[in-house]
Amino acid sequence: MAALSEEPPRGQHEAHWLEVHEAALLLEAARQLRAIGGTRLDAEQIAQLRADWAAGGRSKRALARTYGVSDVVIGRILRGEQEASAPSDEAAFAYPLVATFLLSGGRRAEVLGLELDDVSFDRKTITFRPNRWRRLKNRRSHRVVPLWPQLEAILRPYLDQRVVEHGGRLLFPSFASGAEARLIEIRKLLDRVAERAGYRRGEFYTRALRDTYCAARLQTLDHGAPVTPYTVSRELGHGSLDMVERVYAHLGAMRRRSEVVEFRVEQHLERLGDQLRALGFVTQNVTREAAAAENEAAHASADDGGATTSPDGPGRIRTGGLLLRRQALYPTELRTRRLRGGEASTAARG
Repeated sequence: MAALSEEPPRGQHEAHWLEVHEAALLLEAARQLRAIGGTRLDAEQIAQLRADWAAGGRSKRALARTYGVSDVVIGRILRGEQEASAPSDEAAFAYPLVATFLLSGGRRAEVLGLELDDVSFDRKTITFRPNRWRRLKNRRSHRVVPLWPQLEAILRPYLDQRVVEHGGRLLFPSFASGAEARLIEIRKLLDRVAERAGYRRGEFYTRALRDTYCAARLQTLDHGAPVTPYTVSRELGHGSLDMVERVYAHLGAMRRRSEVVEFRVEQHLERLGDQLRALGFVTQNVTREAAAAENEAAHASADDGGATTSPDGPGRIRTGGLLLRRQALYPTELRTRRLRGGEASTAARG
C-alpha cells in the first residue's frame, strides 16, 4: 500500500493495485462509512454556539450534546467550514461510488460522469459514452463493460433510493448549488474511506482502483478460458496493451481464476480477521459448531455471495466463524426483503 501514496509520474504510468483482500477491506470500509451529519441549527444558534466555545470551559462533545448535533459538526462550525445550511455529505454514496471504481475499471471522469441510463440491469452492462457532463479521453474510451453481480447488487438499491430522493440523470450527482451537477471533488471522501479501512489519508487514489480492476480481471475466465489481455484492454478503454501487459507480467504464474470480478470481504475473513476486529467490523468470535448450527437454520441471502443471515439481529452476517457487522440496509432494499418475506409466508400458509 505504501506505493499507492505517491501520485504516478507523468509519462508512462507505473501500475499499482490493491490485492483482492485489500480491495475487499476498502469496499467494506466504504459500506460502513458513517455520515458526517447535517445541522439543524439556525444562524442565531450557531452564533451562540461560537460564543459558548469562546467563553471556554466546555468541550466539543459537551456542546454537541447541548445543541443536539454531532461533535464532528461542532468542529466544522467552529472552523468556519459549515454555516446554517446543511452540508451535502457524500457518505451516502461512498459504497456504490467506490464499488463502481473497483468493479468497472473506469477513469475518474468517466465514473463521475455516468448517467442512470448508462447502467443496464437487463443487459448486465455499464456503458461509458460522451455526454453533456464530460467528454471521453479518446475514441476507444467509448465502450461497454460487464456489470458484475456484486456491483449490480450494490447499485440496484442505491439507484432505487437515488431516483426517488433526487431524480435527475447523473448516477453520482452533486446538488450543492441547488441544481444537478457532476460531482467534482471526491478526494476528501476517499481519504475518509481510507482512514476507515486503517490506512492514511492520501494512501490511494482512483487510478489505483482502476489498476486493481485490471489485475483482478486478468485473473478471471472468459467463457471458460483465461481472459485475454486484449479483452481487458478494451474494457479499460486503452489504445494499446502496454499497461495491461505490465500488470500481467507482475501477476506471475500463480493466478486465482474466477468467473467474475468481485471483492467480497467475507471471502477473506481468515486473512483479514484481526484487522476487521481492530477496525470494529467484526463484533465477536463464534465457535464453528455454533456458527454451523445457526447457519443451518438461517435463510440464504442471495446478494451476500454465499454468506448467510444470522439470528443475532438485523444488520449482521455470520460467515466463516465470525460475526460481521452490517450497515443498515437502504430503505428500498429493506422494503423489498420484507415484501419477499411476506410473499414466502403467504405461500407457506397456502
